[in-house]
Amino acid sequence: MEDLTILFVIGAAGIALFGGFGSWVASQKGRQPVEGMMLGAVFGPLGVLIEALLPQGPGRNRPSKSSRSDFWSQPPEPTWLKEIDPTADSTENWLKELEKKR
Repeated sequence: MEDLTILFVIGAAGIALFGGFGSWVASQKGRQPVEGMMLGAVFGPLGVLIEALLPQGPGRNRPSKSSRSDFWSQPPEPTWLKEIDPTADSTENWLKELEKKR
């Protein structure tokens, strides 16, 4: 009886682990997380692999890695700076204008 309990616990942990991982893979691919959870829970690692190999879902258009890295290489100009003084082109000019007003 004790062997069955251990087997049940290991099986339940495997179902939860691969179901959760399949759900995460599906959400990253823009697909329904329930789809990935079911594939992972029923087929285990093979189900997660199947979900990973499926095409991108219609629910999400993820930007490519190159466009995401462009954001960090050239951050946008703060909008509040233009609202305070529209002639200020940079933070240095804004600070000079602020010192003149004092």
